[in-house]
Amino acid sequence: MRLKDKVAIVTGASSGLGQAMALRFAREGARVLAVARRADKLEEIAARAADYPGGVVPFRGDMRDKDDIRRMVAVAVERFGRLDVLVNNAGINDDFSAVADMKEELWHDVFALNLDAAFLACKFAVPHLIERRGNIINIASIGGTEYGRSGVAYTASKHALVAMTKHTAFNYAPTGLRCNVICPGPVETPMVQAAMEQAASMNRDGARRANSGMKNLVRIGEPEEISNIACFLASDEASLLNGAVVVADAGWTSY
Repeated sequence: MRLKDKVAIVTGASSGLGQAMALRFAREGARVLAVARRADKLEEIAARAADYPGGVVPFRGDMRDKDDIRRMVAVAVERFGRLDVLVNNAGINDDFSAVADMKEELWHDVFALNLDAAFLACKFAVPHLIERRGNIINIASIGGTEYGRSGVAYTASKHALVAMTKHTAFNYAPTGLRCNVICPGPVETPMVQAAMEQAASMNRDGARRANSGMKNLVRIGEPEEISNIACFLASDEASLLNGAVVVADAGWTSY
């Protein structure tokens, strides 16, 4: 088992990529604190993982709330005695607006969840992760490596998350702490499906052109494929990877 006896926090764990990663980590022996606002969904995930070598413990928390984030880290350490892996997965999309049309409220909401939450989680978790020579896995998007795949808020927030990943990797490398980022292309999740439908129905030129680029997409990924990558990065097998930007899009952005 790749993650035997490791302790992990996975945010945004109630569905999609977060759910897949929480379950995969538990199958590989990790004890996972699964974080989301939907307590009912978290309980379902914990029940599914009941017979796994590791396990899933639900934690109802809002990643826009600083106190919830602080408490999330404290609960993981108090319950399991340590922290080895932090997965910053919680995030939202925007409405594909360009800068002149972007509503300030939406801008701040996207940054609060896509960037501020990851920053605060890292801030509170890093001292514990250093003790274990652990690692951070940030979930960005090809929106964090490209420039025309979504609106300005989502694009800017994901680019910033990639930059924060590299900065963290560089600054904490001497301690043994690793920090990497996965940048998925379209994956079969409720969030991505909603974004694709939204882009297809909008009249904005940017959204229309972003959607037309889908013709070059070989295929849409599955959540389990991203969880496979995350599991590898979380394991000791990835000990040389630090500051890596792992693009997982079936070659879409190579065109």
